[in-house]
Amino acid sequence: MWAIVPCIPAGMIVEIFDDLVKGKLPQDKGEHENAFDDLRPLFDKLDIPLPHMDVSISRTVERGYNLFLNPFGAVLRLYPYSKKGVHDYDEDGEVSETRYLGPLYHPSCIPVIGTVRFDDFALQIVPGVEHAKSSEARLFLFDALFQRDISLSFMAQAEENFGLINGKTVILDNIAYVNFDDYEKFNKRKWWQLNSLLNRTLKANGLFENLQKSFYDCWIGQMPFKEFWQEMRQAKESGLLLDGWNSSHIDMNFPKKGGDLVEIARNYEEQLNGYDV
Repeated sequence: MWAIVPCIPAGMIVEIFDDLVKGKLPQDKGEHENAFDDLRPLFDKLDIPLPHMDVSISRTVERGYNLFLNPFGAVLRLYPYSKKGVHDYDEDGEVSETRYLGPLYHPSCIPVIGTVRFDDFALQIVPGVEHAKSSEARLFLFDALFQRDISLSFMAQAEENFGLINGKTVILDNIAYVNFDDYEKFNKRKWWQLNSLLNRTLKANGLFENLQKSFYDCWIGQMPFKEFWQEMRQAKESGLLLDGWNSSHIDMNFPKKGGDLVEIARNYEEQLNGYDV
């Protein structure tokens, strides 16, 4: 008897919890080189230089930061996550749903190479990709997929928040207000599906499995972070990772995010060039 056996996914979804850094992300305005001093233990552990506020790191709408890593074709994100939820109410004024600011997992979201949660914020490293040129019809189908799976809409997302991995459109801004109860159905498979949403999400992470394992090994001290960055550099040379912001069809100048992201990335690259990494 023949049977269809689903492919076993290879990727990982790992969130590390650590007390290395206490407190919230800095919110100082201006070009202050010491604004991130409280985060120095984090960057020392990663073995990369501390960024300069509004010079080599950009801001995000959720009051976090993006650090564009040109030599490695990746983005390091620092974002707050809420322990206090945001409520939606029904017609009777009762709480109908509670959402929390946090990472979004889905096969159409950009895979995460490494995530570490601290006291009131988190670190995330995601692969760099090329920006997608998505038609309105394509975005409508993309949005319908998310609405069906986790009741979230992405039609309001700007064009710069969509990328391509192996020709597939993915959402790049994967920090959102999420109802974590929706993840309970991830491991349930519909009768017409070969794989559950969880397995499809893990499969989407499969391209970056080796980098995910290396990040984890480095964080727990089994190998030095220099080896992780070397693997990232090699992955960029092979074409797996891309510094897509440097060749985008989109104008990368965003005043509210700190200015020209290409220039900001170049400024941090100069810091990296003066650092043994």
